[in-house]
Amino acid sequence: MPRPDFWFVYILKCANGAFYTGIAKDIPARLKAHNNGTGARYTRSFGPVKLVWKERRTTKSLALKREAWIKSLSKTDKTALVKKKSENLPASRTSKLNVRRNPVDPKRTRP
Repeated sequence: MPRPDFWFVYILKCANGAFYTGIAKDIPARLKAHNNGTGARYTRSFGPVKLVWKERRTTKSLALKREAWIKSLSKTDKTALVKKKSENLPASRTSKLNVRRNPVDPKRTRP
């Protein structure tokens, strides 16, 4: 089966409650790899994992930029993103969500 021409940025919730962010073309295959212990080193230690959020990007470069931005967020901000409430966060917050605009999505902020 041919791979799709787009990339996904995804967030997994690990057994220890931590979030893991990554990119992949085939999320089901990547999730299986994480849960089989052949994925990232972090998820091998803190699996099993559950997919809690994903977003499609048209290029690998855009996916990597979005991944880096998400990885820079606090756990509270990642939780808000997963719950799709990031646009409802208070403007006075000192989190990285309010530092500057994200080049991938100008309506969102980045570190």
